[in-house]
Amino acid sequence: MSRLRHRLALTAAFALVAAAVAWFVPPPAAADPASGSDLERLQGPWKISRAEFGGKPDSGMELQLSFAKDRVEYQTWMVFHEGTVRLDTAAEPRRLDIKTDAWVMRAIYRFDGDKLIVAGGSPSWDTERPVDFAAARRGKFVWTMERVPPAKNPSPPDVWAVKTAEMKRARLRCGGQVERLVRAMHHYEKDHGNLPPPALTDRSGKALLSWRVALLPYLGEKDLYDQFHLDEAWDSPHNRRLLARIPSAYASVGLPPKVAHGTFYQVFVGKDCVFEIGKQIGLADVTDGTCTTIAVIAAPEAVPWTKPADLAYAAGRPLPAFAGGMIEDGLISFAALDSSVCVIPNAFDAAREKMFRLAITRNDGDLVDFAAFRQ
Repeated sequence: MSRLRHRLALTAAFALVAAAVAWFVPPPAAADPASGSDLERLQGPWKISRAEFGGKPDSGMELQLSFAKDRVEYQTWMVFHEGTVRLDTAAEPRRLDIKTDAWVMRAIYRFDGDKLIVAGGSPSWDTERPVDFAAARRGKFVWTMERVPPAKNPSPPDVWAVKTAEMKRARLRCGGQVERLVRAMHHYEKDHGNLPPPALTDRSGKALLSWRVALLPYLGEKDLYDQFHLDEAWDSPHNRRLLARIPSAYASVGLPPKVAHGTFYQVFVGKDCVFEIGKQIGLADVTDGTCTTIAVIAAPEAVPWTKPADLAYAAGRPLPAFAGGMIEDGLISFAALDSSVCVIPNAFDAAREKMFRLAITRNDGDLVDFAAFRQ
């Protein structure tokens, strides 16, 4: 026990030192917004000051874009993505493309004094780029963004502040991951006519490999997928050798899993769930609506990522206890089947448990307002 306490103390001390160094070292000076190339003018963080969708104000939009050379961080209050940025300054209007592992955003942009105006469609693989800013107001977004000024006289960090910031960033990354997995499921459904099954099975119906393996080609992991023996179990001598090659899409963003090469990203499997053994389920079969039905969740316990193991659900059985998991902040992240992300407390009273159960099933006829979980 004393050795564990010593290790925890050292970890906290190192985190505090790193944060203190970051506090004392001044941030690099921002590029002069009136000079330099467009990429140079973009450098640094930008935050939305006004958002429109379809020509109407979108007062709930919270977004920050942080540019560092040709890299970009995309952050909302629920998700975080990293990617690359590409500009086409010769086009009229000028074009801005942001590509992450989950999506591509095709937009147009212009500078308006010290503001950045961006217009486009929702991040996707197939959203069309607006032809001009007026057209963008019809069914697409227009963002007015301003530079995020450096903090004035920031307080020196303490251990708890550092830990809280780490958990917040991990929670945002978790949101980005579940969003990415649901988008991959949509592409699978487009090719196969149904969502991935809970497990790849043999002819007798025995579960061999997880849906996570079936999804690999849609996560940029086609080469890894091709190396699996799909007619063998996840722990066969051949397939077991691939366990160590866990893709980043399934890796923990927080605490390490207790099982080797484990993942916390799981689905609910059971009668009337999106994933039901022995049934091929497509988006059209989710009659409650994709925006109110849970697709992927960060579970409290990890499982080997290739193993056909997930959260079993039955109406008359208790829900799993969601305390713990890879981020010990008292929250749960999940993505609905439309890829929207929700973060809620991990403790339920009777009313919230009822809502959660309705969100797990796909065809109960009751629509769930996820915002109610946060009230």
